Amino acid sequence: FPELGLYAAGANFEMQGASPRASADDEYQRTIGAFFAFFWIMRLDLEGAESFSFGLNDEWKPRLPPQDGSRLSSEMQKRVAFRENADWAAMQKLLVDANILRNQSSSASEARHDLQRTLAMLSLTAYHD
Repeated sequence: FPELGLYAAGANFEMQGASPRASADDEYQRTIGAFFAFFWIMRLDLEGAESFSFGLNDEWKPRLPPQDGSRLSSEMQKRVAFRENADWAAMQKLLVDANILRNQSSSASEARHDLQRTLAMLSLTAYHD
């Protein structure tokens, strides 16, 4: 997405339509976060829900709550509650109903997503705000 290059124009670059107090870097970070959120929701059958809920570690693997019985931080407690209570099926159904994701196909070689609709969603995400 070459449009993302607009964010690299520098701190003095005033983005038309951007939030009044948001810097170009803030807008870029928000856009990349939206790309990740969409990517993870498209991969709920893999580790998408964990990545969406907990983020990634330094190895780009989903962060997970400690399993050693140690006390969870307030932030991690909220993330665990979100992971356990989010309606993941409804999120996935939204993408299926939009024909972005397809129901599991019988052929392993068939794509699970509609390429054109996925590209359209990513384009809209890049142009957000």
